Amino acid sequence: MERGNHWSDYRGYDDNGDGIGDYPYVAQSLFEDMMDRNSVLRVFIHSPVSTALDMASRAFPVFRPEPKLTDKYPLTSPTHIHEMINTAYPELNKTSLSIYLILILLPLLALMNLIKPYKRLLIDRDI
Repeated sequence: MERGNHWSDYRGYDDNGDGIGDYPYVAQSLFEDMMDRNSVLRVFIHSPVSTALDMASRAFPVFRPEPKLTDKYPLTSPTHIHEMINTAYPELNKTSLSIYLILILLPLLALMNLIKPYKRLLIDRDI
């Protein structure tokens, strides 16, 4: 099963309930296209001007820019981190995660024990 990304401004829907939008997500913004050509326009990035230009480009297709990207399989809701880990690394389980945690913590504890005598020297010097 193909999976894309979640887009906060995706206006499609998921008719069969599999979490993947039925229509592709197309990223095309007239204001972003204009910003690519003239970087001074970044001053207006979150202003009503940018929203008005994008609304005008949707209303009048003559001004519609070329799409920057198309996601054929957009997700209709954001994925949770545990779902991403389970799909990307199915071999990871609680045992291997706890071993990784121990391998990270042991050197940190050893380092803290090595630093303790030097901390005492610094404290004694301040007195």
